[in-house]
Amino acid sequence: MTVKTVGLDLAKDVFQVHGISETGRKAFNKKIKRAKLLAFFETLPRCVVGMEACGSAHHWGRELRKLGHDVRLMPAAYVKPYVKRGKTDAADAEAICEAVRRPTKRFVEIKSEEQQAVLAIHRSRDLVVRQRTQVVNMIRSILREFGQILLTGIEAVSAFARGHDTEDQLAMPEIADGILGVMCHQLLALTARIDGLSKLIEQHAWLDANARRLMRLPGIGPITVSAAYSPDITPPDFHAIAEVWLDGAWHMVDGTGMRSADSTAIIAVGRDTYDIAFLDSQAPAEMLYQSVFVART
Repeated sequence: MTVKTVGLDLAKDVFQVHGISETGRKAFNKKIKRAKLLAFFETLPRCVVGMEACGSAHHWGRELRKLGHDVRLMPAAYVKPYVKRGKTDAADAEAICEAVRRPTKRFVEIKSEEQQAVLAIHRSRDLVVRQRTQVVNMIRSILREFGQILLTGIEAVSAFARGHDTEDQLAMPEIADGILGVMCHQLLALTARIDGLSKLIEQHAWLDANARRLMRLPGIGPITVSAAYSPDITPPDFHAIAEVWLDGAWHMVDGTGMRSADSTAIIAVGRDTYDIAFLDSQAPAEMLYQSVFVART
């Protein structure tokens, strides 16, 4: 029996593979250790390999393409409707194998190592920015407990942190003032780290010819351009787009090509993708229901 399609359920150590023939007959559904995965696919004829676009998917996609296989990545939401029974690795691999065969399915382009490296910079910067916000809120909270209020804005807190060690102790217990000093040092260190990551993003943006042309336009900087250019923007519903001012009008640049300008609703506007993010999950989450209403005015 010749295997034509394989569904691969990714994992850290033990993977699940489900293979079928051209007629849809099951050839195998078994577990394979990480160390033996590539050796297993080397024994298969060139075939379509489906995977969910999750952690390590792009790495395995590149490796399997080197072996000659047609690798296709899909968002997990595209696979879930094909799960026939309970949540098991075998059922997931079978569902992936079934979903990848659908003729109208959209797939995620496999990113190169260079693209993933740039995306790692953006995600690291985003993480450090959120950490800095937490530290700023902690500093404000400690000060409020002892009747001290700072002006609004990150600059006011940063100025306070820079001068904390050089000024007289505030009217608060010594222990609280010591903890406040720890938070101030943490804030200054995080700010320096953000500046370093921003410079790294800027250096990368100037190496790209398309980014250099876009940055000639007013209001477009290296972080805006790079954030709109680097991440993979093919989720099922919401995704990031860029808008540029050209010849007296705004023009939408949608890298996915999924929607025309007439059928796209702008739900948030900001300097970059960090500004327009409207959902931030700190733990694994599953969306059970969503409803979107758009009115044309």
